[in-house]
Amino acid sequence: MHKAKIDLHCHSKASSAGLWVLRQIGCAESYTPPESLYQLAMNRNMDFVTITDHDNINGVKEILDYDNVIIGRETTAFFPDGVKVHVVCIDINEEQNREIEEVRHNVYDLVDYLNQEDIIHFAAHPLYKVNGDLTWDHFEKLILLFKRHEVLNGGRYDRTNRITKRMLSSLTEEDIKWFADKHNLEPVGDRPWEKYFVGGSDDHGGLFVGSCHTEVMVEEMTKEALLEGIRAGRTEACGVSDGSLTLAHQIISVGYQYAMSQKGQSSEAALMLKLMLQKDGKKPNIWTRRKLKKALKRSPEKEQSPLVREVRAVVQERPELKTMFNSGTLSAEEINKHVFNLAADLWDRLIIQITEQPLLLNSFIAWGTAILGAYMASMSSVHKDLDLIHEAERFMGEAKPKKVAWFTDRYQVMDGVVRTINRFLDASKEYDCDLTVVVSDEKEDGHPEGIKAFPSITNFRIPMYKDLTLYFPSFLRLARWMEEEEFDSVVISTPGPMGFAGLLAAKVFGLPVTSIYHTDLPRYSYELTNDNMLAAVVAKLAKAFYDQADRILVPSSDYAAELEKWGIRTDKIGFLRRWVDREVFSPAKRSNNGYFGHTKGTKLLYVGRISKEKNLDLLLDVHNQLLQRNRDFTMLCIGEGPYLEELRDKTKHMGNFKLLGPMFGEQLSKAYASADIFAFPSLTDTFGNVVLEAQASGIPCVVMNQGGPKEIVIDGKSGIVATNSSMFVNSIDKLMLDKQMRLNMSKKAVDNVARFDKEDIFMGFWHTVTGHEKSDRLELDYMEPTTSLSYV
Repeated sequence: MHKAKIDLHCHSKASSAGLWVLRQIGCAESYTPPESLYQLAMNRNMDFVTITDHDNINGVKEILDYDNVIIGRETTAFFPDGVKVHVVCIDINEEQNREIEEVRHNVYDLVDYLNQEDIIHFAAHPLYKVNGDLTWDHFEKLILLFKRHEVLNGGRYDRTNRITKRMLSSLTEEDIKWFADKHNLEPVGDRPWEKYFVGGSDDHGGLFVGSCHTEVMVEEMTKEALLEGIRAGRTEACGVSDGSLTLAHQIISVGYQYAMSQKGQSSEAALMLKLMLQKDGKKPNIWTRRKLKKALKRSPEKEQSPLVREVRAVVQERPELKTMFNSGTLSAEEINKHVFNLAADLWDRLIIQITEQPLLLNSFIAWGTAILGAYMASMSSVHKDLDLIHEAERFMGEAKPKKVAWFTDRYQVMDGVVRTINRFLDASKEYDCDLTVVVSDEKEDGHPEGIKAFPSITNFRIPMYKDLTLYFPSFLRLARWMEEEEFDSVVISTPGPMGFAGLLAAKVFGLPVTSIYHTDLPRYSYELTNDNMLAAVVAKLAKAFYDQADRILVPSSDYAAELEKWGIRTDKIGFLRRWVDREVFSPAKRSNNGYFGHTKGTKLLYVGRISKEKNLDLLLDVHNQLLQRNRDFTMLCIGEGPYLEELRDKTKHMGNFKLLGPMFGEQLSKAYASADIFAFPSLTDTFGNVVLEAQASGIPCVVMNQGGPKEIVIDGKSGIVATNSSMFVNSIDKLMLDKQMRLNMSKKAVDNVARFDKEDIFMGFWHTVTGHEKSDRLELDYMEPTTSLSYV
């Protein structure tokens, strides 16, 4: 026995344009000459060749002089409800081709005819939604109608190929009987639960012929023996599918060839692109190689065309990319690797230039969008069948554990957002949930387990927030990583570059998105600039961003109401609670022996960012009024931020107002527990992690009645919620004078925190972001301990 190789699914320039938009502009589905396709197949060690153009055999007829060519076609067929499927037919004659064309509009009639004529045929990419409407019921019918299935298609998602083969391999006689009874359809063939598998490249661009193919066990290397082997099912699908990259590079290749058909191929730019994207199986001659070498060596700065200039710069930085131009036939893996690296580098360089020179936006519109569009279109196309993948996994009882990617722009500076993310990441490890936090940073390595960092290609500082830097990742590389990791859903914390990257990737891959409204962005903008117009603009931009999510989690009912005022649908809004580690933050950590050094009287504590939006000037009012009332106290502030130096200057004459800088770990735990009253004047915090930590440490909290903190303090029991600045000062004064009240509130504060149970909160969150259920909007009642609130 011998192994004969044939690519059973590939296209030439004779293939009809499948997309309406291509037909309108006169762009063909493929520009590959049949002769070039034949040479590429032979150079990739195929023993036999067919061309399966859409709905005709004109291309393959041009190469029938070769004795190892077999006539084929890919037939567009329809279920009665209009759903399209593709059926590849092999070894047909002219009359059969005409008959196929007559009956193809009903897939049942087509299959009947093919079986009557004993024509070899198979269902091409059976889980692919050709016109977007294929359902699991349609797939069950394809199982009954076809003995042979394409389980390795070079232009489809590798996960789709794998699940198709596993599912079809797992079929039992009982499964077939169930499908047949369900659809009132007689299964085709003997032992219909045993399927035959084939593979093909589905190449349209002349780049990947033979990369995926079918190996057939044959008695001898003849066409007759090959066809007999295919009929008998002695077939195996072989090769490597690189899904979205393969499809993207075919789109780019076809687009280039269309452009050249309109404009000619005389320029150096055209030569470079031709050698990279239009293979004919032959190595460039010596004159072409010399011309190319000269073009690649020329200084990029001297080039007028922005695209060619950037290509030259990238190739000079990456010498390995020259193989794309110098070699006749590369492997599919080499083509995808090199073309993707070139495209990703071009896109990154463009983003850098746009941030540095906004006037280059025209170049972005001209060709940057085309690069991104090709990859986004291909990634979206190969992920259209995710729901069918999930159905197949459920059918086999092997649904994989859910994977979640959590995107954030805030990771370098420790604040409430970062602390929340870290807590949820740690909990995911504890409860064996697959969560990855995705960030961009100046470095790729050196991050804790569970953090995926993409090196920043450029960055800029927020003008109003000097210590906050936004980093831009390499978006194409991020999207490719997302695809390879096979995530099931996306969580987004911040509407910065990483947040937008996560949102775009999720939309492309068809993944559900949960956004978390950590930060009151309009209020922050106003507090930092005192500009109402800017705050209104920020609100509109925030609304536009968060409205793209399928689910929005907010930390309090105030912010749920705020989002509803923006016009965001109520049924999209849910709640996110936090918890604290009550072993880390505990009254047992209290030190009464001068933990804060030489401090006197009642110790008032603030922990958090030292920034204007935290309303810290109210602490100055507290200090001044308590002094006027002759109270014995020390005001202690822990943290750092952009307002630190200015606040230090304002308090330098205040002997009992101390700025202690940042604290972490055990030092911070002891600081909380060793204070007497927690004073938190912020009007913009959406939750207030530090308020929860303070209560866990056994100190009563005085907070304002705006934002999230008021909802995690039981007013009058675990702390006081002040309705205005005067009440804030008076409440602190009242607690200073009434030690018994402080002790009572201290005990109630610890009890209050006990109902924020880590496992309940985390697992509720996990179910929400992976199960994607809508929230039930219940009234909040913090006065009675309960775990039945509408929080996750």
